[in-house]
Amino acid sequence: PAAAALLGPAVGGSDARGWVVNGQGQTYTVVRGPVGVRRGSPVTDPGHHPIREPGRREVIPHSFAVATREVTAGEFARFLVAIGRKVPDGPADHPAGGMTWYEAAHYCNWLSEREGIPEEQWCYQPNADGEYAPGMTIRENRFALRGYRLPTETEWECGCRAGCDHTRYYGCGTDLLRRYAWSAESADAVCPVGHLRPNGWGLFDTLGSVWEWCEDAVWLDTPDKPVDSYWVLTDDKHRRAYHGGSVVDGGGSLRAANRNSYRPLETNHNIGFRPVRSRP
Repeated sequence: PAAAALLGPAVGGSDARGWVVNGQGQTYTVVRGPVGVRRGSPVTDPGHHPIREPGRREVIPHSFAVATREVTAGEFARFLVAIGRKVPDGPADHPAGGMTWYEAAHYCNWLSEREGIPEEQWCYQPNADGEYAPGMTIRENRFALRGYRLPTETEWECGCRAGCDHTRYYGCGTDLLRRYAWSAESADAVCPVGHLRPNGWGLFDTLGSVWEWCEDAVWLDTPDKPVDSYWVLTDDKHRRAYHGGSVVDGGGSLRAANRNSYRPLETNHNIGFRPVRSRP
């Protein structure tokens, strides 16, 4: 399918290039499904965790588009102003961080509204009090909807790996890492988005900089439950995944398979996100 069929008319781009720009100036790489992806890591991978990173191959049957950059502090500030929240201090071109999972989901619905997407196509529904908080729901048919959302863990690893099966999208070692990712060895603090080399699909900073929220609920310490399961009804008992490592982590931790989780009301200034969008 053409990129325009996935996301509507491109701005400043060509359908053949596999990328589009939305009305907010955010660039998205189009991944056309079905697409295979290696999840987790092999036992030979340094840092392999047998429960957190079970190695397997999966297929994403649908097409989706993923933001080439993390949501910036400036972009997130426009959202906060729109909902009447205080905007924290900080450079606008740095990745946004410190939001709850619920706030990241709210931003995705707000972005859908800004882009003129009908409400019935949004991927998240507020709770009975109209809030993005415990009790809100994820629409089960979200892969068929046009709205913005958080990536599943499989989509996130697919975008991060960019078709590569190695530990990192450029290879296995850490010698070249500082060319692609901000880590504790290359920076003292979070840096502007998109200043280092992108991966093969044009995605910047998928490793390092800030961790990135994913949609899935996970059980990192219970091997008898599927790691890709998610709860349509959200609450603060079930943790949500985040991936990619951050600028405070050593380079060895910045691996495509590395994952962790927080309860959705928890925050960390080193956790941000990048939106995705499915085909209509």
